[in-house]
Amino acid sequence: MAGELSPPQSQPIIDPNTDASPSLFYQGTGVPDPRVMYQKDRVQGGAAVVPAFFAPARMKSTGQIPAALGAANVAAAQHPVLNTAMTLVTTATLGVALNIPIRPFSGAQNGSAPVTAAIALDFGFAFGNCTSGSTTIVVSDWGLFSVGMPLVIAQVGNSGGTVPLLTTVTALTDATHIVVASAPLATNTAAPIGTGDLWGGMNASGQAQPPLAASPYLSGGPGAFLDTRQTISRVVRIVGLSGSTGGIFTVAGWDIYGQPMTEAITVAGGAQTIYGAKCFKYIASVTPNFADSSHNYTVGTGDVFGFAFRTLVWEDTVAFWAGAPQVTFTGWLAGVTTTPSSTTGDVRGTLQTGAAGAGSGIGSNASNGTVSALVMSGRRLEISQFINTAAMLAATPSNAATLLGATQA
Repeated sequence: MAGELSPPQSQPIIDPNTDASPSLFYQGTGVPDPRVMYQKDRVQGGAAVVPAFFAPARMKSTGQIPAALGAANVAAAQHPVLNTAMTLVTTATLGVALNIPIRPFSGAQNGSAPVTAAIALDFGFAFGNCTSGSTTIVVSDWGLFSVGMPLVIAQVGNSGGTVPLLTTVTALTDATHIVVASAPLATNTAAPIGTGDLWGGMNASGQAQPPLAASPYLSGGPGAFLDTRQTISRVVRIVGLSGSTGGIFTVAGWDIYGQPMTEAITVAGGAQTIYGAKCFKYIASVTPNFADSSHNYTVGTGDVFGFAFRTLVWEDTVAFWAGAPQVTFTGWLAGVTTTPSSTTGDVRGTLQTGAAGAGSGIGSNASNGTVSALVMSGRRLEISQFINTAAMLAATPSNAATLLGATQA
C-alpha cells in the first residue's frame, strides 16, 4: 500500500530457503555488514550488492631455516670465458641440490613440461637417511609425511648421487621411518626431501603415480596449498679477485613458482663481492659476457631473501630473524612496480637479514643452517604478509601482479 513503512532493518524478512550463509568467499573471506539486510536469492547475478568487510588472514610467506650461505657454493673459482656458461658445482652441499626437475609456470594446473634446474637453493621441507637399495627411509618425524605423498628426494636417484629420486610414500611404519615405492640408488645420510607435482594419480598397475617434477605445494582435498617451508629463495653473489677486470654476469633460472627469470650482475674490477637484487629458487646457468683469462671468480649465495607475495608497504610485513622481530624498515625492499628487466629488482620484494647483501640487514648474523639428526637447526626466517583488500581483489587470472608481482623477466 502506498505510504506503508518498510520493516525496520533490524527485523529480517523470513526466507524459506535455509541455505543462507553468514560468510562471503572470493579470494579471501568477507564478513557481510550486519547493519544491512540482504537476501541471498536477490544477490544472485549481481555485483557489489552486499556491503562487506574483507577479512584476510595474515598469509604466511616463508617459515624455514636457511642453509648457511657460501661464497662459492654455486660455482667454484674459474676464469670467465666470453658468453660461455660457467661450470656450476657438481657436488651437492647443504642448501644446494642438483638437477631437480621443475615445471616452469604456464598458468596450467601442472605448468609446462618438466625441465631440469641445475641447482635448487634450500630445497625441500625435510631430510632423509637413505640407504641404496632399501625402500625404508629414516626421517625425523613421520608426521611430516602421508601415504601417497609424492616425493622428490635429492641426490639419491642414481648411483652417483647427482639426480633425485621421484617416488611416493607407501607406508608410515613408525615415528621415524617411512617406506617409498622405489628404492634409492645411492646412500645419503641427510638427503633433502621436497614434494612432487602429482597427487592422487594412479598408473596402469594401480600403483601411485610417481611425480614428474618438484612442486612446493601440499594437497588439501582439491586444493594445492603453497608449502611455506619450501619457499626460501635468495640472491646470488659473485666474488672477484684483486686485479680482475670485471664485467657482467647473467644469471638465469626460476623463482619459487617456476617463473623464468634472469639477472645481469655487474662486477667491477678488483677484489669485489657483488650481490644480486633478485631472489632465485632454481639456477640454470651463470654466463659472463666478458673474458678474463688471468683471474678467478666464484658464485655463491647471499642473505637477501624473497617474498612469496608482493610487498609494497613495510607495515604490512611481519618478519622474524633468529628469533628477533623486524622493527624498522632496515633490510626491507618493496617489489618492483616498473616493467621488469634483467637489471631491475625483485618483483615481489626482498628482505636482507644479515650483512651478506647489497644493503643493511635487519640483524648482523649470517644464515647458519645445519642438519643434525635429520633436523635443521640455526637461525630461522619467518615472514608473514597482510594483503590489502584492493591488492587481493584486483588479482585475476589475466593479471595477478597485485598479489604476486609482475611477471618475472
